[in-house]
Amino acid sequence: MMVNKEVLNSLNTHSVIVCEGSGVLIQPASDEYSYILTAKHVIEDIEIKDIEITDSDDKLLTALNVYHHKELDASIVKVKFRGDITISAFYELEEVPRTLSLKGFPKKTRNPDTSCLSQIESYQLQLISTLQNSWVYRNESYAPYEDIEGCSGGGVFYVHHVDGHEKASLAGIETQVIRNKEGLSHDHLGVIPIHAFHDIIRDKCLPELKPVYLTNFKFCKNDIFNSLDLDSTNNLDCVRQTLRALIEEQKITVSTITPEKILDTFEDQILSCRQLNCELEEQSLWIWFLEFIAIQLVISPPDFTVDSWESKYLDYIFDSYRFVYSSNEIGHRSLYRKLVLPTDLSSLKEKSKIMLLVNGTLPKTPLLPRTTVGNISNGLSESDISTVRTNSKRSNEIVHWNRLNDECLSESEIEFSSLNIFDNEDQIIKMLKDKYTPYLLNDEC
Repeated sequence: MMVNKEVLNSLNTHSVIVCEGSGVLIQPASDEYSYILTAKHVIEDIEIKDIEITDSDDKLLTALNVYHHKELDASIVKVKFRGDITISAFYELEEVPRTLSLKGFPKKTRNPDTSCLSQIESYQLQLISTLQNSWVYRNESYAPYEDIEGCSGGGVFYVHHVDGHEKASLAGIETQVIRNKEGLSHDHLGVIPIHAFHDIIRDKCLPELKPVYLTNFKFCKNDIFNSLDLDSTNNLDCVRQTLRALIEEQKITVSTITPEKILDTFEDQILSCRQLNCELEEQSLWIWFLEFIAIQLVISPPDFTVDSWESKYLDYIFDSYRFVYSSNEIGHRSLYRKLVLPTDLSSLKEKSKIMLLVNGTLPKTPLLPRTTVGNISNGLSESDISTVRTNSKRSNEIVHWNRLNDECLSESEIEFSSLNIFDNEDQIIKMLKDKYTPYLLNDEC
């Protein structure tokens, strides 16, 4: 299994050396600390103060606390919070992944005079058998025990392919070399799946394995409208400052409106065709969604005087829009056929809009035109084909969010550049309302 350079670098930077073994960084739902997952036998006989951890930048990390699984060879090490963890946990367990990628630091490569990154090794794994709390894989690299010793606790990653793009998530950790029937000890590896760490989390009342930005939109607030194509990024400072202030004033960051709450209630109204649920934990989705909420606060704010205003406001938003998300680079000419048509849009009302939160080239206008469907049935199931047929008859407007921002903000950056939040806040709000309302406001939903 070949992994592209960007994904490979990401897997490497999340891998750490833990004493004589390995480990992997992952973020819990906390902004106070991060986790390292590793095998229990690597650290269970070592005092916390003596646990040596080295990250991919050759920095030493301090273990703040350690939590062991009662039965399994699995442990969580708590370390100081890091803001650079992007790998999410893989929970798509309808079927155990057939192939995985192991990252670890075998003893044969350990050298204090070389960088940590130069010591890391990769191994491709092929599924052999499964139990409830362990999986057995064949090491396709056929490394003998001496070559893989030191990888215990290393991250085991699932790399999945969507429309020619690769995404990686953490499926578990490697814990042992298993002697097979022929008496060899070089090609079978035991893996503890990621869901086994929930036993530790539950027993110790720890924050769950999920990105901290899913718990509160405050962690995305400073990133809104930062990816626009501008002559000067400072030209829209007044817009960013005004919208961030509005987010605070209208209680979004102290409300129950969170990415976590939205996923719990409306996940099916965001998930697109052939998309894994873990992809909806990507931060780019929630930065775009917060941008959308900020503009909604301008053109159609909630009624704070009613009980449960947060739930009612989210109901309004998801009655009015069906969100379709992808972080892949998809050309605008392919969006309708590849992303919109095969996606379940059954929640759409007649006057609802489809909101595309996507990367890739921008269409000519914010409203995406419908193209000829053609024969796109290859690789589609009967139910998918039925979905395409139904969607091809829909007349709902399709709004490209990034293109809408380009028209309303980027193309007006000079106009905004002379304004500031202190003297011109009302004017900024009016300009935003005038620009976005024709595309977004829909009183019939």
